[in-house]
Amino acid sequence: MRNAHGGDVYTAELKDKKLLDFSVNLNPFGIAEEIKQAIRGFADDTPAYPDDKCRMLTSAVAAKEGVGEDHIVITAGAADAIYRIAGRFMPKRALLPSPTFTEYEGALDQNGCVIDYKETCAAEGFIFGQSFIDAIGKDHDIIFFCNPNNPTGLLEADETILGIVGKCAESGSRAVIDECFMDFVEDSSTHTLAHEITSHKNALILRSFTKMYSIPGIRLGYVICGSAEDAAALKEFNEPWAVSGIGQKCGIVALALNGYEEKTAAYVAAEREKLYAAFRDLGIQYFPSSVNYILFTCGDRMLYEKMLSCGIMIRKCGNYRGLDDTYYRVAVKSETDNEKLISAFREIFS
Repeated sequence: MRNAHGGDVYTAELKDKKLLDFSVNLNPFGIAEEIKQAIRGFADDTPAYPDDKCRMLTSAVAAKEGVGEDHIVITAGAADAIYRIAGRFMPKRALLPSPTFTEYEGALDQNGCVIDYKETCAAEGFIFGQSFIDAIGKDHDIIFFCNPNNPTGLLEADETILGIVGKCAESGSRAVIDECFMDFVEDSSTHTLAHEITSHKNALILRSFTKMYSIPGIRLGYVICGSAEDAAALKEFNEPWAVSGIGQKCGIVALALNGYEEKTAAYVAAEREKLYAAFRDLGIQYFPSSVNYILFTCGDRMLYEKMLSCGIMIRKCGNYRGLDDTYYRVAVKSETDNEKLISAFREIFS
C-alpha cells in the first residue's frame, strides 16, 4: 500500500466537496504569476522532447547553491530522488528517526533494506539530538533524515546535523538530508548544509520546488551531492526524459524570482504565531515549528471528521511511525484561511 499523504481531494467522498485544504503545506501565496506565465507559454515548446540532461536548470540550481554543476541531479520531485537513491545505492541496513517522512521507509523497504528506527520523544519536542547520533552504527549503509522534520516542523540544531554527517562519515554511511522545507525557514542560508556540501563527500541534500512554489502537479526537485561520483551515479540511474520540459522551465523561472523565498518565510512566521496563540487559548498542545505547518495533539480521534463537517481538511498523522490518531498537522496558509481554521477550532474545542 502506498503511504498516505495530505491533499487527498480525489477520494470519492471528498472530491465533490468544496474543502479548505489544510492537509497540504504549500506556499500561502500560491503560484507566482511568472510561473503561471511560463506554464501558459509552454505550449509553444511542446513539439520538442525535454532536455534529458536538464542543462539550463542544472546551471541555475548550481548557481543558487554555490556548487559545481557536476554535484547537481535534477529529479521529478523529492520522491523521485528518494526512490532513486535507494534503488541506485541498494543499502542493506538503514537508520531512520521516528516520526519522519514516510517515503524513506517506503523506498528502502521496496529495495529490501533492513530498517532500524530511533524514536524521538514528544516531551522533548521530537529533537534528534545526540541520541540519534549515537544510534548510527557501522552496519548502517545509509541514514535518511528530514531537516526541518516532517511532520514536526522542527529545525534541528546545526551542530546536531554536523554531528550526524560526521558520524556517518566515520561509519562509512551516506547521510541523506531532506531539506525540502528549508526555504520556509527564516535565515535559511545559515542553516542549510548546501554551501559546504563538497566538504562532506558522504552527504546528499534533497530539495523540492513543490511546496515553496506551490507546483505539486509539476513534480520537480533536485539532489545536491557532496560527491560528484554519487551525482553521476544517480544521473545514470534514471528513465529517459524523467523531468518534463514544463518542469524544467518552471524551475528556471522560479529560481529567478527575487526575494520570493524570504518574503514567504517572513509571512509564514507571522501567521504561525497567530495560530500558536489560538492553540494556547484553546488548550491544544502544539509543537513549535520553523516552517509552514504545525503538528499538534489532542484527545479527539474524530477531529478530522469534525473538521470536514466544517468544510476544512486537516492532515491525520496516525500513519507516521511514532505517532497515533490523536496527532494532526495543519498548514500555515493565508491570513483569511487561517482565521477560518481558528474559527472552526473554537467551534469544536470551546
